[in-house]
Amino acid sequence: MSTAWLFAIHVTHAHQEFLYLAAFETTSKGILLIGSIQLHRVFPKARNNRLEWTPFPHVRDAWFSASSTLPSFSLTNIIPFVVHGSPSSSFRPPLHLLDYSASYDDSFYSLFYFLRHRYRKCIGSTRRVLLEQDGFHITQIGRGSFAVISRVLYRPTGETRVMKRISFDKAGLAEYLAQNEIDALKAMKGNKWFPPLLNHFMDGSEFVVTMPYYRRGDLASLIEHRQFLGTELAKFYCAELILAIHALHKVGIVHRDIKPDNIFLDDNGHLLLADLGLAENIAIYEGGDAAMVSFPEWLAARDQGGDGFPFLWAENRNPLSIVGVAGTFWYTAPEVFRKERYSFGVDYWSVGVIYHELITGHMPFDYFRPYPDDKRPQLDFSPKFGQIRSASLTEEQALRHLLSPEPEDRPQTLQEIKDSVLFRGM
Repeated sequence: MSTAWLFAIHVTHAHQEFLYLAAFETTSKGILLIGSIQLHRVFPKARNNRLEWTPFPHVRDAWFSASSTLPSFSLTNIIPFVVHGSPSSSFRPPLHLLDYSASYDDSFYSLFYFLRHRYRKCIGSTRRVLLEQDGFHITQIGRGSFAVISRVLYRPTGETRVMKRISFDKAGLAEYLAQNEIDALKAMKGNKWFPPLLNHFMDGSEFVVTMPYYRRGDLASLIEHRQFLGTELAKFYCAELILAIHALHKVGIVHRDIKPDNIFLDDNGHLLLADLGLAENIAIYEGGDAAMVSFPEWLAARDQGGDGFPFLWAENRNPLSIVGVAGTFWYTAPEVFRKERYSFGVDYWSVGVIYHELITGHMPFDYFRPYPDDKRPQLDFSPKFGQIRSASLTEEQALRHLLSPEPEDRPQTLQEIKDSVLFRGM
């Protein structure tokens, strides 16, 4: 049996205060960091050996939601260790071990999963200056498995772009992802729901892609900042997302990795669907009209256009379907991970997950637990840590339909999705 502890660090620097909460577990291999939270601009006041928090109620809610999983743990247990110095990533202040420990049971498991997954984004990313020369100011703003994402500012004109430098690997996966994104962005050129591809070129062993810089950030950051957006904004953004998805599908491309992190907001607050590295153009398998004579319903729907085309599911009348694992657990439809044959309809699963996240701040699953081995995630509408608002019974019923583990139990047409009570009044 292992033992776990909570640590608190209170850092004061330049009239600002930072609180760090970390969870550690002792194992046979030593001490293992389970998760951590960095809370900025926190102003605790000591009074009668208790901590009172002002003026950021969302911080207080986050703290209580974490501590509530521990039966005998309360704010009275916390004696912050004050350190004067820089709270930068290179600074390592000493930790104050709280007078609290317990066996590693379900409540600790829940707390650590909460720390590891829910609040990871609260730790600000490092904005490292990569270049300051000839009027260019290049700052690193992110990093992926194969790419470094930077913001490029050209000071003479004030123009700002995002630059993605993709390093190719020996297996060729990075090159495959880069080419997918380039091809998809070219296919969506001029479409308002997708960021324009400004340029792309090879630079040694790296592939460089540049796109506009969207200062409003992504939908994930907006949810994190506001905790939840409410029903009306959820309707608005998910309705726009459906239009973006359908535009992509009409040119034969399935996205497969739609999530708030891949949805940007323009200056007017409208969304743009991005990060098309995992997108797949399955229209290339159509084979022309001569090969389509066995699919008369498909040809009729294609000629008619509108919401009836393309067909959403892998069925006998649909010539376009694929098998291949890609995407993100919970956000991507489960049949993709079950290695079943699928078609365009998998992208609309993401709409249901995002809708619930927009109205509550959380996905409609017990995502503090690992993704199920059978790849059939069960819906869980019970309140999560820090959740303030819950879905209504009507919304739950509609989401159960949209997020059924089996494709045949979901809406079978785009019109059926648009007619859902989730979008009533749009």
